[in-house]
Amino acid sequence: MIKKIEDDQDKWHISAKHDGYQKKYGLNIQRDLIFFKNKNKFIGTDKIISKRGFQNLEYEIRFHLMPGINAIKTQDQKSILIQLKKSGWKFTCDKEIFDIEKGLYFGRKNSFSENLNIFINGFISNEEEEINWSIEKI
Repeated sequence: MIKKIEDDQDKWHISAKHDGYQKKYGLNIQRDLIFFKNKNKFIGTDKIISKRGFQNLEYEIRFHLMPGINAIKTQDQKSILIQLKKSGWKFTCDKEIFDIEKGLYFGRKNSFSENLNIFINGFISNEEEEINWSIEKI
């Protein structure tokens, strides 16, 4: 795993890369995350990098929400609204296939709860597939 963290007055920038899918699929994964402190906005870029040349593989990226957090896809299908107790957030993505699914949260000892996950789904179409997304407070 390779990671880099930068912190300045206006933003945090975190970059991390791992090769956990290298042996089986020949893929490296990189995530760049920028948090703008004054705007309460995250901008993320996930890169799927093929080390064996182009492969037409399916990918899924998930954002697991804590139990009790509600999410709904907007009518225009271009964003997801996330409702916390005291605030709201908006998730957007540059890929066409992203949605909400039910999941299970195992974060408490000897129990589980239902939760929601935001997922992005697609196929790798280049040797370096890039998925851009954002989450901002509304």
